Amino acid sequence: MDNIRKYYLVHSTYANNNCFLAPYRGSTYHLQEYRARRGHPQTQRELFNYTHSSLRNAIERTFGVWKARFRILKCINNYPIEKHIQIPIACVVLHNFIHMYNRNGDLLNQYTRDGVLVTEIDLENADQDVNQNHNPDRATEQNHNSANRRAMNILREEMTASMWGALEAYRNR
Repeated sequence: MDNIRKYYLVHSTYANNNCFLAPYRGSTYHLQEYRARRGHPQTQRELFNYTHSSLRNAIERTFGVWKARFRILKCINNYPIEKHIQIPIACVVLHNFIHMYNRNGDLLNQYTRDGVLVTEIDLENADQDVNQNHNPDRATEQNHNSANRRAMNILREEMTASMWGALEAYRNR
């Protein structure tokens, strides 16, 4: 279990580092772009970006469902920081409990199909993105750790090649 690595799937304006895994710049990324051209990923980088985008979309949909169900997650309140930490955890536990005992819940079923955009779930936050509070000065500080960026770029290349190999093997069977 110690060999399991965890990464944040981040927007392309963030740099890869030891915990951020960004998509390739300059390649098709958003699911809507793939749908618009009615095509599948054509290159290794597009396949990686498509998978990255699909995962980010699923994560964002989950947050949208939680925010639709638990309004406390949408508002800024004056609770102490200890409560701020506990509120999302409590909401997740309650959500999982509800889902476990009510599999036919309308709210969850409405948004679980693949490809539902976050904007369709949470209209009030439609313009927000992971990168909304991006601070260029902080990004410059992070860029100093070029060894971590190179290592993550190598890992991303390895993941990309592995995914492409698996797709090619699937197509050729």
